[in-house]
Amino acid sequence: MDKNSKPSALEKKIDQGLITGSPDYSGLNPQEALQAERDILKSIMAAAPVAIIVFDQQARILDANRVAMDMFQSNQKMIPDGRCGDFINCIHRLSHPEGCGYSIHCPLCEIDSAIKQALKDETPISGMETHIIRTTESDPEKIWVRFSAEPVVLLGKPSLIVAMEDITDRKLAEEEIKLKNEQLETALAEKEKLFSIIAHDLKSPFSGFLGITGLMAEDPSRFTLNELQELSAQLNQSAENLYDLLVNLLEWSSMRRGLIGFEPEPCSVLELIQSNLKLFKTLAGQKSIQLSKHIPEDIVVMADRHLLSTILRNLLSNAIKFTGQNGKVSISAQSSDEGLQVTVTDTGTGIPAMILKNMFTLNRQTPHPGTEGEKGTGLGLLLCKECVEKHGGKIWAENLPDQGAAFHFTLPVNNHRTEQPADIS
Repeated sequence: MDKNSKPSALEKKIDQGLITGSPDYSGLNPQEALQAERDILKSIMAAAPVAIIVFDQQARILDANRVAMDMFQSNQKMIPDGRCGDFINCIHRLSHPEGCGYSIHCPLCEIDSAIKQALKDETPISGMETHIIRTTESDPEKIWVRFSAEPVVLLGKPSLIVAMEDITDRKLAEEEIKLKNEQLETALAEKEKLFSIIAHDLKSPFSGFLGITGLMAEDPSRFTLNELQELSAQLNQSAENLYDLLVNLLEWSSMRRGLIGFEPEPCSVLELIQSNLKLFKTLAGQKSIQLSKHIPEDIVVMADRHLLSTILRNLLSNAIKFTGQNGKVSISAQSSDEGLQVTVTDTGTGIPAMILKNMFTLNRQTPHPGTEGEKGTGLGLLLCKECVEKHGGKIWAENLPDQGAAFHFTLPVNNHRTEQPADIS
C-alpha cells in the first residue's frame, strides 16, 4: 500500500486485530485467486440465512443471494448494475415516480440514503429497523426488516455488504402485545368503573331508603296521610332508580364478559318502540312531557329483540331525565339502502361540551343531574354503545341548534315503507 494513501476500512480492521486472517492464495495465479475469492463469497452468501446484497462504490448492485431474491420477489435480471430502488421496490415509486426520493420520504429512500452514506464514509450500519414495500402479483405488502451494512474490499475494490433480516413476525407479535396491553388497561378501567358505581351510586339510593324508613320506624303516628304518601313516593322513586341501575350494571357486566348472546331475528321497529314508549308514559306524565313517534309502519330489521329494547329504553329514559316540565321527547326512524337510523330528540338542557366529547366512553366526567335532580351514572349510554356495536351499527349524540339534544344510532334494515307520524296520547 502506498504510504501516502488512506487505509481502507478493511485494512483498518486488520491493523486493529478485528480480522485475524485471510485465505491463502499462494500457488495460484491472479486469475485463479480472483475466482477463488468469488467462490468463497458465493458460498457465504448461499449459506447465509438472511438476505445479502453486495453494492459497489456507486451503490449499484453487484450480487444478491437467493434469500434476497425471495424476500423482494426479484430476479437475476436486476443484477448486475441494478439500483437499490429497482431491487427494493417502493410503493411511492408506483404512484409518484417523479417524487419518490425527493418530495416524498419513505423507507426505501431511508435505506438508499443509508447505503450511500455508508459507502461514502466507509462506516458500518448496525441493526437499523425499518419497513419496506414488497410488490407482489396482487398488492404491495409492507414487511419489516433489520438492516445492517459493512464496508469491505472485494476483488480489490471498495464495496458494501448489506444484510437484511425479515422481522415482520416479531413486529406483528409486538403489535399484538401492545394491543393486549391496551385491552388489559381497558379492562382495569372498567373494573374501577364498576367499583365506583358499587361504592357510590348504589350507596346513594340505599342512604335514601335508610333515612326515610328510619323516620317512619321511629314514630309512624307523627306523619299525616299526605306525608306518608309523599314518603312512599320517594321510596318508590328510589326503588325504581336502584332497579334501573342494577339492571344496567348486570347487563353491561354480562356483555363485557360475553355472557349475553346475540340472536338476531326479524323485528318490527314500530312494535318495539310502542312497547318501550308505554313503559315511560307515567314517568313522562309526572313532568308533563309529550311523547311522540314518527316511525314508518312496516320497517323490519334483523336485530336482537332484547338488545334493541335495551337501547330504546335507555335513550328514552335519558331524554326524559334531562327534559323539563312541559317539554317534548320524540323518536323517529329513517331508512335507506345503507340501513336504518333511529333518532331520539328532546327539548331539554342539552349536553355540556366536555361530556359530549366523551359521551360513550368510560373516561367521561360524572354525569350531571336531570332537570329535577335525577341521578345517573352514564352506564346506560355505555350499554347502548355495546348493544349497537353488537349489531354492527354506530351511535352518536349532538346538541340541537335551538334547545335539547339528539341521540342517533344505526342498524341494518330489511324493509321499509313511507313514514307515518303519530302521537302518544
